[in-house]
Amino acid sequence: MTERRWDRTVRDQLALGRLLPLAGDAGGAWLTESAARAALRRTGEGLPGVRLGEVTFTAAGEAPGGAPEAGFPAPGSARAPGPLVLTAACGVHTGGPLTEVTDALRPALASAARDGLGLDVVAVDLRVTELLDAEPAPRQEAPEAEADGADPGGDGEEAEVGRAVRAVPGVAGLARRFGPVGRAVRLGVAAGGTRAVRVEVTASGARPLPETVAAVRAAASGVLGPDAEVAVLVTGWRG
Repeated sequence: MTERRWDRTVRDQLALGRLLPLAGDAGGAWLTESAARAALRRTGEGLPGVRLGEVTFTAAGEAPGGAPEAGFPAPGSARAPGPLVLTAACGVHTGGPLTEVTDALRPALASAARDGLGLDVVAVDLRVTELLDAEPAPRQEAPEAEADGADPGGDGEEAEVGRAVRAVPGVAGLARRFGPVGRAVRLGVAAGGTRAVRVEVTASGARPLPETVAAVRAAASGVLGPDAEVAVLVTGWRG
């Protein structure tokens, strides 16, 4: 790998942020912080009088031990399973009481994080960082890296798994943003000797993420067999 390509890979990894584990998913499923922010900012834009800014996640307490490992172990940048605190900065329009806006925003973010994204968010901390003189215009988001809608690459079963996953409702496409190899589907062997695969996707937001992840897992198992362990990385959001 050239120095320039290595620098680009490092920048891409930093932009993705930490990997957040989906609550209760023992099979191994993670969502990047950047994808979670994109989804939650769209939730904020659906409420009048508010402009959502930076969104971060921190551990709410000590992570429990003994979490089961997937066939592909948690990547090094993944947070340990456990409850999270969502902290969001926001600008609020001064045309009404601040508490009306924040009282509407807090449960909306909590519901979107828990039900829509499957994150174990136990508290939402809002910080009003700006008072707006007018209703905020829709945010112009920086363009996401394009999901891979073409052939999944690889050969044999990797390509078969990729095609099956691309057809899942809720999947906008395959993604190749995590790691330097640039493959959306990676086959391997689990600790117990069973087959394992890790799939990287961009979500469309058309359905709750836990449903999409379960369907991705079923699609991959349909190719590799019911005993295959399927880990899922969601590194982009198109909703």
